[in-house]
Amino acid sequence: MPWNVLLLTAMALAAVQHRTEAVLGESRKLIFPELRTVSNYARLDTALAQDLTSFTLCVQMRSDVPYSLINYYQMGIVSYAVPSNHNELLLFIEKGFNLYMYDYILMANPASPWDGEWHTVCTTWRSSDGAWQFYVDGALTASASGFLVGGRVRTGGMWILGQDQDNVGGGFAAHQAFSGEMSQVNLWDRVLSADEIGADCNHHGNVIDWDTTNIEIFGQVTTAEYRCRLPCTADIVLVLDVSSSISRDQFVLARDFMMSFVECAALRDQDIWIGVMQYTCEASTYIALGQYALGSVQLGPAIHYIMYQGGETRTGEAIRKMRSTSGWRDELEIPRAAVILTDGQTTDDYANEAEAARNAGVALYSVSVGFPALINNAALATITNDNGRVFAVNQPCDAADKIVADLCG
Repeated sequence: MPWNVLLLTAMALAAVQHRTEAVLGESRKLIFPELRTVSNYARLDTALAQDLTSFTLCVQMRSDVPYSLINYYQMGIVSYAVPSNHNELLLFIEKGFNLYMYDYILMANPASPWDGEWHTVCTTWRSSDGAWQFYVDGALTASASGFLVGGRVRTGGMWILGQDQDNVGGGFAAHQAFSGEMSQVNLWDRVLSADEIGADCNHHGNVIDWDTTNIEIFGQVTTAEYRCRLPCTADIVLVLDVSSSISRDQFVLARDFMMSFVECAALRDQDIWIGVMQYTCEASTYIALGQYALGSVQLGPAIHYIMYQGGETRTGEAIRKMRSTSGWRDELEIPRAAVILTDGQTTDDYANEAEAARNAGVALYSVSVGFPALINNAALATITNDNGRVFAVNQPCDAADKIVADLCG
């Protein structure tokens, strides 16, 4: 190859390897490519103000590396290096989650973080007795004591995400690069309680606060919007008007709403049951609660095959049957909601039935379906008793976000 081509090739590679971009962590996630190279990493623009004699480190992560292969992978998650010790603090994957601090310990090798979904992993440590803990999604997975008693995490180092530093700011190895997505990297100078670790998505470390920390990304690492979501347990029934007052075209829009709704409502580690009812003058269960898991590849096609029927509209009867026969998980006392998709044109007493459902603990929401001039908006508001719970047929994700937030906090 001619020398000038070699030079241009080298310059191009250097440009890729040193491409940087500064972002603010707030509402962002980092995406590390499947192809692992030494050039893909992120650097946190922050420094320790003082040595740490205890800490809690939490990371939200998602990876497509299957659990069956994890014993053959090495991946750096969070790496903190100082001049005298490149493993001053390192969360590292090698046959499980390892904590490095001078020495290292294999904390745990749970399968759940490798299912392709988002998970939160946290590790704690304190110097006084060397006690450490490891949490996955708020659940204590492993703990012990006697690890690095009297030790400390020293100032003067650099924070790197997605690689293992073998010297400050470098010494990376391609086979130790992280592949997947990462967000909400927070660090505290104390051991958080189990309740604090499992509390909510509003974590703000007092040493590293993801929302306010500037992040430099390198190589082919990219960023995207990210919404932190907690595991959620709830029952939601979609109640679809398939009567003659809804045209066939409007029925298709309502059916599309439901398909998009279940996609938008899908949460990591969720325990949300989705049921579907359809009604004209009578109501019937089309998909029973718990028949399909939220996120199941079968749920969308099942909804797609709901057929238009025509006939009289009796929304009150549909609400009554939804309340009494939907298969709610009553014994668990979990939140429950129903979404009524209709134009509000009904021939029975929907108002009293809606009130009875709300009094029974079913949160009601409505979706306006039909030609705008023919929609009875007052009826939709009466069903929910809250205008903030009425949605248009083109707002499936807004409805999903609102309902999940109301039910799960």
